[in-house]
Amino acid sequence: MPPPVLPHSLKIGTRRYKVVMQQHVTPAGLMGQVDYGRCLITVATHSSRSGRKFRHTEVHDTFWHEVTHGILKEMGHHLWSSERFVTRFSNLLTRAIESARFKGDAR
Repeated sequence: MPPPVLPHSLKIGTRRYKVVMQQHVTPAGLMGQVDYGRCLITVATHSSRSGRKFRHTEVHDTFWHEVTHGILKEMGHHLWSSERFVTRFSNLLTRAIESARFKGDAR
C-alpha cells in the first residue's frame, strides 16, 4: 500500500507551515507535533513504542489534529492546547473531508 498523501506545506493565517512525515516523532509516544516557531508540522508513520505502522486514517487524523492546533493558536483561541477538544474537532474534520463529494466524482 502506498504511503498516505499529505501536502508538503500549507498556510495557517499568513504563515506557511512545512509538513514532514517521518517514522517516529519525538518525544516518544506522539503521533504528530506542530512547532509554531519553526512553522513545522511533523506526522509519524509508525508508533515509537510498538513499531506498528499507522493506518492511513490515523495519519490523516494526526495531520488534521496538528492543523487544528495551529488554526486555533493563530486565532488566539483558548482551546488551542486542549487535546480533548482538538482531538474531537479534528476527528470530525477528517471524516468531513474524507466524505466530501464533488460533482463529477466517481465515488
